[in-house]
Order: sequence, then structure tokens, then C-alpha cells
Amino acid sequence: MKNILMIITILTFLSSCDKIVYFDIPQNEKPLLNNNDTVCFIDLNGKIDSFLIKRTDNYRISDKRYYHQEIIIQYKNINLYGSIRDFRIEHRGSTSIYVDGYYFPSIYKNDLVINLDIKGLKYINVYNLKSLNYPDTIPKSIYYSHKKGIIKYDFSDSSYEIINK
Repeated sequence: MKNILMIITILTFLSSCDKIVYFDIPQNEKPLLNNNDTVCFIDLNGKIDSFLIKRTDNYRISDKRYYHQEIIIQYKNINLYGSIRDFRIEHRGSTSIYVDGYYFPSIYKNDLVINLDIKGLKYINVYNLKSLNYPDTIPKSIYYSHKKGIIKYDFSDSSYEIINK
């Protein structure tokens, strides 16, 4: 009986010493946006949407030993009468985008990408997300790049493109 208790104690101790495993977002998928960056978009009529960036980097812990990196980027509109209040991007194993609380379909690693040209600047590996049946105040499509963030968004009657620095 004494041996059984000793074996159970040793097994319990060994099982509690599991090695921590980190699941990091690949470097080529990490956004270049930082806290307090300003990102501006312009439509064909010259209307500008300006957003202040808030970025959070942390790890989500699952099963006490698996650490999954996550990067959350919030675009807060600093214009009093902007077309959108905020974007929220949650980048983990997949990427989720919310516009004023409305959820767009998630982006996965195998999803189709395109190249996009805006005012002579080429953006590669861009995802084109289509909205579901949302109100007209929500964009019908969003163009997103892991590195550059949101590049363009289209409403039914207008289109906003990032202003290149």
C-alpha cells in the first residue's frame, strides 16, 4: 500500500510538470500597427475617416500549459461624424473582424488572397471579406492585410481607401 501511494504521488508530481507550449503568430502575419498610430481613409468625394489605433498583445492560456498568442487591434474613429465608429480585429489562429459590433466571416490561413493597387502602391496577400445582410451603415466589403491592417472598405454607394504615407 505504501508503494502505491508513493507511485501515485510521483505520477501526480510528474504530470504537473508538463512543459509549457507557445503558439506564436508567425512574424509575417503580425501587424505593423502600433498604439496611438493614426490611420486615415478617403472616399472619392474627399470625405476622410481617421482612426486612432489601440493595440493589445498577449497570450490566452488553455489547459494550463498552452499559450496562444493573440493580437487585438482597435480602430477608433476620431472624426465626429465618421462613417464607422470602430473596427476591431482579433488575430489568433484565425482572424476575426468586427465593424461597429457586426461580425465579418473569419479569415483562415488557406483563404484566397488577392493583390490590390491603391494609388500606385501595391498591397499583396489581401483578404476580401464580404458582409452578410447588414444595414447600409456597415461596409459591404473590407480589404484586409495581416501586415497593414484594413486597406479599403466599400459601402453600397461609396468606397474608402487608405491614405498612403
